[in-house]
Amino acid sequence: QDVPIVIPPGIADGSRIHIARETGRDGTVDVYGLITVNSHKWYQRAGNDLFVNLPIHFVEMILGAQLRLSLLSGDELTIDIPSGTQNGQVLRISGMGMPRLNAPHLRGDLLIEVEAFFPIGVDQKEESLLRQIHDLWALKNLRNLGARRHAGPSSYTRRT
Repeated sequence: QDVPIVIPPGIADGSRIHIARETGRDGTVDVYGLITVNSHKWYQRAGNDLFVNLPIHFVEMILGAQLRLSLLSGDELTIDIPSGTQNGQVLRISGMGMPRLNAPHLRGDLLIEVEAFFPIGVDQKEESLLRQIHDLWALKNLRNLGARRHAGPSSYTRRT
């Protein structure tokens, strides 16, 4: 016989749910189901929190940007990437994770790990501009070296 099954929002992989209670000649039998939640291509779940890795162009990390992220629901979320965002930095968006079991109005957080994306090749104009920026940053770094107790090896050595 067909039995309708209601899967509650926020249920986790490996959870067991009560499906039905059957009474027959041999007595009463409870029927349970074991939940398997499929993995997602981009999102991972830890409790009620969702994690996603977001590759963005390194220039957007330096200057800041507004990006759209597709959510599990199919909606899109606009994310503000602050200027100066570092590779591997995690942005937390409260209440955008998975719903809590038996309290779906409460949700976990969405944790977005920003990953720098670098172009594979640059043309001559881009290379020239990048070298100019490099030289400006190298000069700025040299000015700041005196203020630092231990500078360590210079990361601004230019290969020619």
